[in-house]
Amino acid sequence: MPNIEIHGLGTRKEAHDMRSKIFQIFSDNPYVDEMVVTIFPTYVQDKNGKSQPFLRLVNSCQEHTGEILKRLRGLGMDVEHLQLEEFYPKLACKADSCGGELDFSVKVPLNGTSKYDTAYACRKCRRVYLEDNSQVLSQHGTHEVFFKNGELVRGSAI
Repeated sequence: MPNIEIHGLGTRKEAHDMRSKIFQIFSDNPYVDEMVVTIFPTYVQDKNGKSQPFLRLVNSCQEHTGEILKRLRGLGMDVEHLQLEEFYPKLACKADSCGGELDFSVKVPLNGTSKYDTAYACRKCRRVYLEDNSQVLSQHGTHEVFFKNGELVRGSAI
C-alpha cells in the first residue's frame, strides 16, 4: 500500500489541494485503490525560515516505486522515499457477510491442533482466525470453526 505523506504545508488549503492533485495523477492506475495520502500538520523550514515542504513516499511493495516517484516529482515539490521492510494489514474477518474485527482480548486455545498455539475470534460472527489471518477450518478443511461460549464449534460446510 503506497502511503504518500505531505509535510510542511500545515493544515492549510494547500495541503488538501495537494492531496487532490496526488489522487488525480494516479487516477488511471489500478493501485490507486490501495493508496493513502497522509497530511501532516507541520511547517518545515530551513535555517533562514524559508518554507521547505516535501512529499514522502512510504511503501513496502516496490513494484511501482519508480513510476510513483516520477509522477510525484512532477508536482514541483521535493520528494523522499522510505522503503518499509514489511506491512501488516489489520486483521479482520474475511467472511463477505461480516466485516468484523478480530478480538485480541480473548485468546482461543487450539490445543496443539495447529502450528499456532492461539487463535482469535471475530467480535461479530465468532469465526476463528490464526495470527497470520488465515481462517481456522475443521480437521479435514470442510467446515468453518467458531468460538462460542468458550468452546470451538464446527460450523456450516464450506
